[in-house]
Amino acid sequence: MPRLEDVFGVGRGVPLSYVERPSVDPAFRRALRRGKHIVLYGGSKQGKTCLRKHCMEPGEYVVVQCSSTMDLRALQASILKAAGYKRIQTEQHGIASRRTFGGEAGVKALGIGAQVEGRRQSEESRELSFEYPDIDLANPNDIIAALDGVGFSKRVVLEDFHYLSRHTEKEFADTLKGYFESSDICFIVVGVWRNQNRLVALNGDLLGRIEEVDVDGWRQSELVQIAETGAELLDTDIDQGFADSLAYHCHGFVYILQEVCYNVFSEQGVEGERSTARRIGRGLRADREILEVLARQDGRYLSLISEIARGFQRTSLEIDKWLTYSILTCNVDQLEEGVPASELQDRVIEKHPLGRQLNPGNITQALKSLVRLQNSKGIRPLVFDYDPTARVLHIVDRGLLLWLRSLASLGHVKIPLPVPEIEWKEDDWRQK
Repeated sequence: MPRLEDVFGVGRGVPLSYVERPSVDPAFRRALRRGKHIVLYGGSKQGKTCLRKHCMEPGEYVVVQCSSTMDLRALQASILKAAGYKRIQTEQHGIASRRTFGGEAGVKALGIGAQVEGRRQSEESRELSFEYPDIDLANPNDIIAALDGVGFSKRVVLEDFHYLSRHTEKEFADTLKGYFESSDICFIVVGVWRNQNRLVALNGDLLGRIEEVDVDGWRQSELVQIAETGAELLDTDIDQGFADSLAYHCHGFVYILQEVCYNVFSEQGVEGERSTARRIGRGLRADREILEVLARQDGRYLSLISEIARGFQRTSLEIDKWLTYSILTCNVDQLEEGVPASELQDRVIEKHPLGRQLNPGNITQALKSLVRLQNSKGIRPLVFDYDPTARVLHIVDRGLLLWLRSLASLGHVKIPLPVPEIEWKEDDWRQK
């Protein structure tokens, strides 16, 4: 019988309770067969990596981890490195010398003498320098030629594509057409965002050359199936009412369901080494179990709210502070759907000391800088994502949405909103 940690929770591999979604897994497999570039997108911790690992063999791809410090050249150098491309440019020989020490040492405080002798050892050193000579790392044709030279035929997975700067995203989107037309190399771009056609918006020539798979949508029935599948693997049963309630209160967030199931099964004695006849979850309130998981994130969410409100630096307008206020005072359902920039602007102008004298362009600039701001603060995973094409702000961390819902219903923590007009209480949060 499998271990509990292999069935539920977040681990390095795919949990054994993984279930295929009719709207997601077949779409990904079809996209793989068509030989196009693929974009896997959705909120954080919604199963993008698990989908890829479940549907593909490890030998079919290489993974490149994107970061905010990468420009196009650094990104494509990482692609070459992941593909195994290496070229030795120079080889240097020399003699290295080092001193080693040995002997016996007494403890001076005890009056014992100390003897230390040194000896010098010489050894030949060999230094190799690796570079990419005669390759323009910004030119996809050079990258294609280099990869062809080493017989590379796998797919390239770009994890965390959203951490790249908008400029680097645009540059790479421009190169993808070249990869499609001049090679058989296929990319799988994995990103945390909610808007469709993100890469097409960056480069219209990609229309018809990429397939997009939205990994965010978890139906309630699919979440129930995960709980039931895991219980069966652990040779036990889960109370149907608890499973239904848990799936409902997760609001489509699979990570929370996995964590709650792990906690509940563990607390009720199911460790994967022995079975139990009782129904797991009977008599428990699913919303309370979710709240216990969310409570562990209090410090993180309070910290990131404060960091985002501070902005890059203190300014007289304090736009980031007022923008944070306007986001947090939106209805949670509206946050889940995405909030138009125009509404956020109205909310800021309504409360900002300058009122209608405030230039809306300052608010727009703050929205466009949100991802860069989160990167500069080390906020992982991203919480906010702004689509400048559709002019819509999305919360891409469903944990924050659930956390805000829990505050609205139970008021279990104080939120220090960064404006004096708002007071949050443990049992009643409202505008003062």
